[in-house]
Amino acid sequence: MRIHLWRLMLRDGSKCCGVHSNFLSTSVASEHLVKAAMSPRTPSNLNELLSMLTSETILHEPGRFVIVNKPFGVSCVGYKQKNGGVFPESRFDRKNASEEDTNDDIQRDSHSRNSLTIEAALPFLAERFREPNLSFCIGLKRYVSGAVVLPASVRDFGSIIESVQLCALPEYGYHHRALAICVGKPAEERGKLSGYATFETVRDHSEYVFKPGAKAKLRARAGKYAVAGEMEYRLLASKYGCSLMDISFSKFGRHLPRLMLTELLCPVLGDSMYMRRIVDIDGVATLIPPSRVYRAKRHPMDSSALLSRLNISQADIHTKLPLFIHVYRSLFPRYGCSKKSKQRVDLVASAPLPAHMVAMLKCVEMWDAAVRHLNTVAEEDSPEKRFASEGRF
Repeated sequence: MRIHLWRLMLRDGSKCCGVHSNFLSTSVASEHLVKAAMSPRTPSNLNELLSMLTSETILHEPGRFVIVNKPFGVSCVGYKQKNGGVFPESRFDRKNASEEDTNDDIQRDSHSRNSLTIEAALPFLAERFREPNLSFCIGLKRYVSGAVVLPASVRDFGSIIESVQLCALPEYGYHHRALAICVGKPAEERGKLSGYATFETVRDHSEYVFKPGAKAKLRARAGKYAVAGEMEYRLLASKYGCSLMDISFSKFGRHLPRLMLTELLCPVLGDSMYMRRIVDIDGVATLIPPSRVYRAKRHPMDSSALLSRLNISQADIHTKLPLFIHVYRSLFPRYGCSKKSKQRVDLVASAPLPAHMVAMLKCVEMWDAAVRHLNTVAEEDSPEKRFASEGRF
């Protein structure tokens, strides 16, 4: 059985099924659409955040959990969680552990209450939904929008952790599916990429790098230098030098999805850090190591078609665009099932595309492709189609 939480209503008010874009193709995109694409809706105070979270709540299952639609630009906790949060720490830090604990405590005390975070909103959400035990378990990165499941009981807190751990096993599938608007086009329309992310020293700091098709050495894993992961991808559309990609993965740690897309020569649009690693060498897009980025500034990847379409400058593409990546589906396999149970109940939490991403999809004429894809996924996930004899929330 699959607990299915798919919302077909998109944020611009049009329904997902049967939508056709009435946006007319021109040499330059509508100024209104470009402005909307470059201006994601982000709350400026806690009241605005609460209004967004409550008005766009995906599901409230009394006594069990509340699923909220986390907006772009909002952190879940806003500080580094002690010992890595609910899962063991997977980052290698050069700071002394005792110093870091102290600094984390100071940061949490001074900023967490006033920060615009999901955690800061918890007391008010608990009151609004009459869930005194509402808490935070796992979430999404600040630069990503999507569904976040907030447990309202100790049992559901544990169920979330157990489900996410199962996503490490191939038979249960990836934890996240996301749509990303990328700069460039992959060599193949679909594929799978695996490897690990680690650090590379660049001058006086460290940056993440991806090592494809390799296994980290035991010393690197034990010292927490490396985090392994994999991603499946599919090209849905390509136009104006951009690609719409569907990606499936389980780990956000150490920028893994962003690094893997960059490895495909398709960094996320708006991801300036990794877009700069792709340069034009004799007309060919080439990935360079971060240590060479500074010297290669005069040879940026060719984005002329996109710049003309949006009527923006090369500098704008690095400084004025948000990251266009949205987790539209998160899978929690065997949610609430005991280890001895033969029944499989999956919790599938889905969130609609944010308005700024809808606007950019229309700007680059890939909105229809996104709608068709989301319709297909919704039909595949449909409990009426696949589990007609089973109940659901």
